[in-house]
This record gives sequence, structure tokens and C-alpha cells, in this order.
Amino acid sequence: MVPGADQIDVDEVVKFLGASYGEVSPDGEDHFPVVIEKIAEMALMEPTMTADDLSGITVRTLVMVADDDIVTLEHAIALYRGIANSELAVVPGTSHFLLQEKPALCNRIIIDFRTTEPVPTVAPVRRAQAPTQ
Repeated sequence: MVPGADQIDVDEVVKFLGASYGEVSPDGEDHFPVVIEKIAEMALMEPTMTADDLSGITVRTLVMVADDDIVTLEHAIALYRGIANSELAVVPGTSHFLLQEKPALCNRIIIDFRTTEPVPTVAPVRRAQAPTQ
């Protein structure tokens, strides 16, 4: 559960962020309270995936998080560690709205991830291959 999720004041969030949401959402500002209610419910009930669930993910995965996100760095690291073929990107100086706050940097990270193959790192620790016998 997200810390403080049970104390989310929908009206305050709507007042604070509603106009910004309305500028980018095709549904408009009036739809924002529905979104906030769903987010609050999700924060109270999730995550539901276990470490075993994560270990079943075999495709290359980008875990991208802000350094001042509602998603804790610890949670992002747990995802990164739980998904064997994942890469971790922490976007500095951003909140949960990292795509709005630093779109150019986020786009570079995502485009690089999607268009290039992973490089063999010089000193791998996590992705080090087990020695052959």
C-alpha cells in the first residue's frame, strides 16, 4: 500500500491538479475526480504481484521512476531486482509527473531502450553470467 493512500483528499487533489489534467486529457478536467478515485483505490489495494510473479517476466523491461516519486525508490528497485531482464532508470529532479517535467530526458531514455540492444557492461554484477563448468 502506498503510504498515506487512505488519507487522499480527492477534492484537494482535484483543486491542485485538475486544470493541468484538463489541459492534457481528451476527457477534460471534469473527468479528473474519477481518475483520482481510481488511483486512490489502486493505492490502497495494490500492488498484488509477488516476487514469484515478477520472476515470470522474461522480456526486457525498463523500470523508470522519478527520484521524488510517490512510487518509492525501494519499490522501483524491488521491481528491477525481481525482473531478471530489466534495466533501471531514475530520472533526477522529477516527481511522479516525470514525463511532463522532463519529457526530453524521458524520451531519450525510452527511445534508447526501445531502439538499441543492451550492451555488455564492463563490470557486470547483476547480469553477470554464471561461470561455465
